[in-house]
Amino acid sequence: MLVYHNNLAAQAYVPYTQNIDNLSRAAQRLATGSKFGHSTDGSGELGVADNFRSLIKGNNALISSMEGAKGYASTQDAILGQVSDIIQRMQELASAALDPTKSTEDLNALDQEFKLLDQEIEDIAANSQYNGTRLFETTTTIRIGLETTDTVTFSRVRLSLLSFSALSLTNNTRAQSAVSRLTERIGSLTVFRGQARSHAARMERSLTISRSYINGLGQGESAIRNIDLAKETGEFTRNQVVLSASQAVLAQLNRQVQNAQQFLQF
Repeated sequence: MLVYHNNLAAQAYVPYTQNIDNLSRAAQRLATGSKFGHSTDGSGELGVADNFRSLIKGNNALISSMEGAKGYASTQDAILGQVSDIIQRMQELASAALDPTKSTEDLNALDQEFKLLDQEIEDIAANSQYNGTRLFETTTTIRIGLETTDTVTFSRVRLSLLSFSALSLTNNTRAQSAVSRLTERIGSLTVFRGQARSHAARMERSLTISRSYINGLGQGESAIRNIDLAKETGEFTRNQVVLSASQAVLAQLNRQVQNAQQFLQF
């Protein structure tokens, strides 16, 4: 019976093929660096890892939007800084016009520069843009999260309210009125700059939170998807030893058929 059907060898062949598969899986994991190198490995865990990866990609795209929003707010603040310099110069002109020794020609010269500066503020209010989006006179909403409610709204900065077109420095009374209005406008400008800086600070915080979130997701995905090199190397070596042993056992069992054949030759 042993000659026609080697039961022991047949039984040993099943774990032998399993050992080959185990060694193959271990080799694939080491070659790819992934726990899921084989098609039968951890479908449930792989789904979680893929979800993490999707969230990482989505948040990376949003980070680009948030960096743009931060740039928007920073550009607003920088331009408002220039407007502040303009208004301070206008205040200097208005204060100079209070001098009773100034002639009519002097006052007209001061008034001419004053009006040019006022026109410059109006041009800034009307034409300043950031990547095609108006920086002033409009309300801007920017998405900062995966949910539709994760947005930040940039309050409308109405530089047009700082217009001084009705003011004049052509006499002492008008110059005094201009000084008072300019002081009031500087207060409004301080509020506008505070808005821009608070938006920039919020973007900075949101960026920090999002980067930390992405880092955490990346660590979670790595823990699920990537192999422990030391562990997998040990597993690969163990599978090699087991496979070698099973090969030796299978060879010994198959030799029994040869022994039976030799016995018949006697």
